[in-house]
Amino acid sequence: MTERDLLSSDTYSSDSYSSSNDTYARDALPSDAFSTISSAHLTGTLADPDASTTPPQPLREVVESAMRRYFEHLDGSQASDLYAMVMAEVEAPLLACVLEHTDGNQTRAADILGLNRGTLRKKLKLYGLIEGDAP
Repeated sequence: MTERDLLSSDTYSSDSYSSSNDTYARDALPSDAFSTISSAHLTGTLADPDASTTPPQPLREVVESAMRRYFEHLDGSQASDLYAMVMAEVEAPLLACVLEHTDGNQTRAADILGLNRGTLRKKLKLYGLIEGDAP
């Protein structure tokens, strides 16, 4: 089993950091926005075919559970580049879903994500979500 298998696609983070002004994105959103996000629940994933029979979990709990499973399955091996690995697992589906939500409109997707459009295009190429040479 690889590190990526252990972290499967159910690994997501609810905190978002805005480096442009060194504040958490939650500070720029309406007060009820994060309570809505935090109360969101996940249903089944490809990684867990029996998920439809288990009660849905809040996003934060899914992340914690996935990380605990990851560390339990290391079998004494040293974890490395964990942040980059988790971000890659989270970022690609996030970008794909937002792009789908905007019907492929990259300017709107960049606005929703709080990214510069050029940065979004670079990430989309990196994950093979649009054609072009990866950086």
